[in-house]
Amino acid sequence: MERKEFIKILSKYFVEQNFINEKQIWYIEREEIIIAIDIQQSQYSKLFYVNIRVYIKDFYIKNLYTSQQLMEAIKKRHGMFLTTITNNTFFNLDYILDDEIRESKIINHLNTFLIPIIKLAGTKSGVKKLITKNILPSLPAIIEVL
Repeated sequence: MERKEFIKILSKYFVEQNFINEKQIWYIEREEIIIAIDIQQSQYSKLFYVNIRVYIKDFYIKNLYTSQQLMEAIKKRHGMFLTTITNNTFFNLDYILDDEIRESKIINHLNTFLIPIIKLAGTKSGVKKLITKNILPSLPAIIEVL
């Protein structure tokens, strides 16, 4: 599978989950939170990572940005890092695997790991749960907002 096909599979999946695609960043805006996803390739191989970032609107807009500046920061991949999803076999295009099997495994992996995170990260209380489960690394300033 080529990089372009891999990105196309992920993009289709994110859009099906109601994310908006803008310049290789997919985001969804909720009342309190913006969740952004981008895809990163390893510098050393064809291993890919799905990076998930969470922006708590109250914190970022009140302390750092206007609403428009926050959207620009998201496009530049700035912000609170949530977690990374990857897999050494089917997210690694150097690993030989039938394309249909790879796609099926990617979708299953995202359903297993991404969807639960997105559901919890959609609200401040959900973000707090992710912090207590050690899924979300956080700063004291973020915890205070919650």
